[in-house]
Amino acid sequence: MTIYKGWNAVIEKDGLTIGYVTSGDVNVDRTLEPYFEIQSRKVSRFVEGAPSITGKLSKIWIDTNLLNLLVGSGTLTSFDLKVKVGSMWVLLNDCKWAKGALQIPQDGWLEESYDFMAMGMTTGVGGGLKIGTWHFGKD
Repeated sequence: MTIYKGWNAVIEKDGLTIGYVTSGDVNVDRTLEPYFEIQSRKVSRFVEGAPSITGKLSKIWIDTNLLNLLVGSGTLTSFDLKVKVGSMWVLLNDCKWAKGALQIPQDGWLEESYDFMAMGMTTGVGGGLKIGTWHFGKD
């Protein structure tokens, strides 16, 4: 099994490379809650709530393209976001930016970071081998 380091993670938006991730995370929350029957202290089952896919990514600031997507016309356009490390990849479908920030350190690189939400996620290896697909949006 190959082990990957994140230092060479590439970010693609709608198929175009937009930079390299300096840090990032993708979270899948199934919002499981324990269900207790009356007068019982033991969990009888888990109940699923509303699932969500959220994440955050940071990259070195080289242009205003992503920032313009967030503050542009007042409407948030959906897009696909793909993060590739080596031969592994994660494709996030129907994403929208939730918020963004520009970090301006005194003695370092300018960096931008964005929080996003996605309707679906596909993971895979190589050119097209899919490992798993999750979609929490409309049926």
